[in-house]
Amino acid sequence: MHSTAKSFLLALLCLCVIRLTAQEGLITCSSEQNTDRSISIYADSKAEGEYTVKLIFTNLMGYTTTVNTDIALITVYRGRREIARLTPSKTASSFALNYRYSYFPGSSLRKRPDSTFRYLLPANIGANLRISMVSSIAETIGQKPADALLATGFMYQKTDTICAARAGMVYEAIDAVKEGEKGSEFYKSERNRIRIQQKDGTLATYSILAPIQLLVAPGETVVPGQPLAVFNKESEKYTVLFSVYYLDEKRLLADRTGDVPPAGAPIPYLYLPVFFYQPETDKGGLLLLNRRYTATHPKEIIGLELSKKDKKKLGL
Repeated sequence: MHSTAKSFLLALLCLCVIRLTAQEGLITCSSEQNTDRSISIYADSKAEGEYTVKLIFTNLMGYTTTVNTDIALITVYRGRREIARLTPSKTASSFALNYRYSYFPGSSLRKRPDSTFRYLLPANIGANLRISMVSSIAETIGQKPADALLATGFMYQKTDTICAARAGMVYEAIDAVKEGEKGSEFYKSERNRIRIQQKDGTLATYSILAPIQLLVAPGETVVPGQPLAVFNKESEKYTVLFSVYYLDEKRLLADRTGDVPPAGAPIPYLYLPVFFYQPETDKGGLLLLNRRYTATHPKEIIGLELSKKDKKKLGL
């Protein structure tokens, strides 16, 4: 066997794939050698909706690729697909391939999405909601750091229904927490929540501080005003913390460490202020702290992002 072939075989035997992911096994990447000696990298996704795989080549020699050789960002969906192919150079004398990968909900966006979109209040028609956390948004727009957390807190009553504020696909729905929270309203990792990927690439999280009965499941497409969950048990509070954010391409490319950035590294998600439809002005705006608002579902707001088929089905 000549030296070139020896080096190529050694590279395959020593192929190193480092998986960096917060949810182990949701998306896995693997490599396969093809009959023409090229190598295909595949992503197998068990996730609902769109995810971005960040592929970093830590050692690449003797190959040309179909993706960026520094950091490649590839959008994947549920199922298996080839995300990169490496072709051996005819003039190379040795070959090496090491890579690692991580993945993130949503497609990475180069531009900041429109933050003036009008959302519905996330409740049934006629429900009266008090606002508990809007001051963190309204008082400091343009003054906070770029990665500041923005959230709107809605206070419900027992048996109230949480509804979709905007159309999209549910990619996570958790109702495992059976006890209501008694502390202050800050984000926690273990909490009932519903996460939805929206049409413009933004992601919405309904973080829920009480036990719920889920009415939707991952993979389901929802329309504005559609019931998502019901508060079905006694709790000290019935609060939903609603936030909208997006995966920023620039920040994602800036970090080469994986999906858990070290201290000081940029967080890849950026939050957006959320403007809710207000019938008294027929416009969208920020909600005021401690004020009560009554939910309405105007047809023109519900139908903004729906297809003609969906509008007809809903009688819009």
